[in-house]
Amino acid sequence: MRDVDAETLLARATALAGVGRVAPALALTDRALRAARGPDLRARTLLLRGFLVAETDSADAGLAQLDEAAALTGLDRTTRARIEGNRGLVLHRLGRPGALGALGEALHLLGDAEPALRGTALLNRGSVHDERGEVRAAKADYELALALARTALDDDLAAMASANLSRLLLREGAVTEALDALAQVEPFLSRLSGTMAAKCLANRAEILVVAGLFEDAVRDLERSADMLGDERHPREQGDTEAALARVLFAAGDAEAAAAAAGRATRRLRARGVRTGAARARRVALQARLAGASTPRAAAAVRRDATRLAEELERLADPVEARRARLVAVEAALRPKKPAALTPPVRAALRLRRDDSTLDRLWTRDLRARLAEAEGRGGDVAREHTAAVAELQAHAAALPTLELRVASSVHLQRVARHAVRRAVAAGRPRQVLRWVERTRALSSTLPRLTPGHGAGVAPDTGTVRVDDVVAALSAQGTTTVCVADVDGDLLGVVVTGARARLVWLGDRAEVVRLARRVRADLDVLAGSAVPVAVRAVVRDSLAAGLDALAGRLVRPLGGTGDGAVAVAPAAALALVPWSLLPGLVGRPLSVSSTLRTFARRQGPLRPGRDGVAALAGPDLPHAAEELRGVASAWQGRVTVLPEAGPADALAATGRDEVVHVAAHGVHRPANPLFSHLVLHGGALFGHQVQALASPPAHVVLSACELGCAEVRPGDERLGMTAALLAGGVGSVVAGVAKVADDVSAAVAVAHHAALAAGRPPAEALALAVAAVPHEAAPAPFLCFGAGW
Repeated sequence: MRDVDAETLLARATALAGVGRVAPALALTDRALRAARGPDLRARTLLLRGFLVAETDSADAGLAQLDEAAALTGLDRTTRARIEGNRGLVLHRLGRPGALGALGEALHLLGDAEPALRGTALLNRGSVHDERGEVRAAKADYELALALARTALDDDLAAMASANLSRLLLREGAVTEALDALAQVEPFLSRLSGTMAAKCLANRAEILVVAGLFEDAVRDLERSADMLGDERHPREQGDTEAALARVLFAAGDAEAAAAAAGRATRRLRARGVRTGAARARRVALQARLAGASTPRAAAAVRRDATRLAEELERLADPVEARRARLVAVEAALRPKKPAALTPPVRAALRLRRDDSTLDRLWTRDLRARLAEAEGRGGDVAREHTAAVAELQAHAAALPTLELRVASSVHLQRVARHAVRRAVAAGRPRQVLRWVERTRALSSTLPRLTPGHGAGVAPDTGTVRVDDVVAALSAQGTTTVCVADVDGDLLGVVVTGARARLVWLGDRAEVVRLARRVRADLDVLAGSAVPVAVRAVVRDSLAAGLDALAGRLVRPLGGTGDGAVAVAPAAALALVPWSLLPGLVGRPLSVSSTLRTFARRQGPLRPGRDGVAALAGPDLPHAAEELRGVASAWQGRVTVLPEAGPADALAATGRDEVVHVAAHGVHRPANPLFSHLVLHGGALFGHQVQALASPPAHVVLSACELGCAEVRPGDERLGMTAALLAGGVGSVVAGVAKVADDVSAAVAVAHHAALAAGRPPAEALALAVAAVPHEAAPAPFLCFGAGW
């Protein structure tokens, strides 16, 4: 009778644990253990208790409970398999070694029996392989789990295996395929329960984060957390809120991240999930520190982070404990006179062989800052150089864009520190090198489709920035790099053999002027603007352009009247450089990185069928524009007046020069999904990443497809950036709205100059200069290597 009572108690404890009520569940397992007599029932009770204790109190204590269960005699193979399966799951969730061995033993014990249990163990083992980047092994486990689920007629297991396979596509770089695969199983999963629907949203959010679509990922995680709350799963709700906090922090929204981490901490703590709550608190402290504006606030974070590290050590989570101590180090370094570091906190700055790339970069950054505070200048330079070298070596292996962006944020801090030192020493070329190192790493776009080796932008990472600048100077081009240094804009100007540093003023003021100019350009692009209003806006635009030139051109001085290569700070991505007084009519190329200019093209000389001209719908002047382009190239053009996405993709993979007269859509929330509107569908920017032979030059003659969305860490994403990352040599596009008749006229004149042997930047300068004064402005830029 006592065993029957124990069975009932265990069932009630399992139900409570399933809805996140950990404390009462543990109390019931205590009663069940006192009542149980048979080894099997006692082992199953210890299984549940061990898992809950590992999650809420101590990993070692939880594993000890599993060891106690394993030591019982008379257990059948299935029960022993459950013990090893739970051991593997606990080790995996806590990031401990041994998870693969335990799960492998569970599968050995099960043999061909219990297909549902075997499928679950395979799913868990596949997750371990997945997180370790072992794609082939993970895929094999997931596929076998799916086959077993079908054999066992277990719809839940089948759906989860399918969802895991869709997520695995991320490891292969197939983001769009992963989204499609998840979309296929999502309706079925959602019908199973509200909980499964919420988990689908969380899975999709992970895919969206990898794609760089942070805003969409945040929205899905918020919905998932709300749904899990409605379904009364507070534990899973807390985990989802913790994931939301990490994404928000990586995306640069420290205030929202702190709020989400706070909710996660309270929810998990209330359910007795001490380890999860402590991890969420670490994110909350990082977010608090990002917003700390006084030494007192930073000191409070330092004290709290130190206490949290001690708690995490008691919970046997050494990796998170060290991260908490790194937060304490960072807080101690905030004041002008850094606080003294205790030995345990200082010990966190030791590099470890098994550190993640993110942790190594974070540690290097803090070591450099501490070295500067202690007057060890040589150590500062060594840490800066080592940080960049390590990120260069490991950036491609970072599994998610969340980690890539977080790494870029740390790299930005290293670079700002190094730039400030170079400025103080009056070394403009050193400033150039550090700015370029940062941008070259952070401007690399993640693939959204599987890579095949081809179609990747040429590797210019080994090109020395000094060599690029020297080559530009040799051809008479002035190089202008504008960097953002703690809210102020710093220009580095290289003319001939001379390099100069020029402070250009407050970034916020320049951004305000650029937005005002863009608003005026957008108004003037409209066809229904009254004449009187147009005159007022023209005057406003002229004043705005002159004010921008006063900030960005005239202070530079001595740039001559030849070609200019501009590498602007991310905040200046939408400045219409070609319209600024002092730059009007001059060949001008723009790129976030100077290394892009190493892809020098010269005159374009396509063969007989090397030019394509395509048009999308709803452009009144498209047919005339395409005829003008064909005429400029003397008929050596493939003309597609009603081009579809497949036509455009084929042309960009075949021809040397591609002209697209089509409206474009720029989506600031997910700019890699900016696209051209074509007949029957859209051509997305990420689709060009798989091209084997990208064109040398692309012209986007309508709308504002030169627009770029700036991400934390100076990430630049958008249609133009996607084309350049796909290997296109140069792109002509607008940075504001363009009137259809003006874009058509500029396009035809541009192609005529190209056909006459002018390089792209020079051809565009001539075409824009030919626009009549009374016409709407033509805010086109040549991006990439335009000479």
